[in-house]
Amino acid sequence: MGLLKWLADRISREVLRLHIHMRYALELGRGAACIRWSLLDESLKGKEDALRCSLVALLYARVLTIHHADRAQLFQRVDQAMTAFLAQGTTAPLCFEAWVLDIDPIGPPFAIWPWASLESPEAQGVKTHVATLRHGRRTRLSPAGLAIDLEMPLGMERVRVPASVMIAASDCFNGLMDPAYREVLARLLLHVNRYYGTAENAALMSEGVAIAIALQNLAAEGLPAERETGSE
Repeated sequence: MGLLKWLADRISREVLRLHIHMRYALELGRGAACIRWSLLDESLKGKEDALRCSLVALLYARVLTIHHADRAQLFQRVDQAMTAFLAQGTTAPLCFEAWVLDIDPIGPPFAIWPWASLESPEAQGVKTHVATLRHGRRTRLSPAGLAIDLEMPLGMERVRVPASVMIAASDCFNGLMDPAYREVLARLLLHVNRYYGTAENAALMSEGVAIAIALQNLAAEGLPAERETGSE
């Protein structure tokens, strides 16, 4: 793992990190979460909105490629939420459809969405997903020079993994400094969906190409994400 990290650092640099702190109460069938963003490259200060949108889109695409269970439902919910937001105007809230996983005939069903707010990442039972945005030279797998490192702890994957995307997207959406980037985020995620067509088409290691095509489409629409991420 140390060698892989060393090689990655020679090719690209870390620019933004996202910590998704998640605690799930099995006895209640629901979870709570909080988010922490860290800018790792001070030369990109002031461009956090675009970077966050890109990282959320890469996280979403990566999850589609590796989490086959229920990814069709995640694809559908992201599509519905972003389409509904754009139809209502950029001041509308972002709303994902409630999602319950009912696989235990004895205990309560597991809520994948929504999640409550977690007061502290230091709370007992918290598990943390870490997503890091990298920017470097263009490659066949990363035509825009953007890539993601993703660390996900084991346990409750069918709940935590798809939920992490919606938690990250919601926090990004609500925390953007420039409200105009809400449209950027929504269209970026929709372009990821359009690139794949269906969740089942999301092949392993394809997220770099998906985000590159999505950014190209945003640029064609006159939206600023490609320029601001430095991926031009």
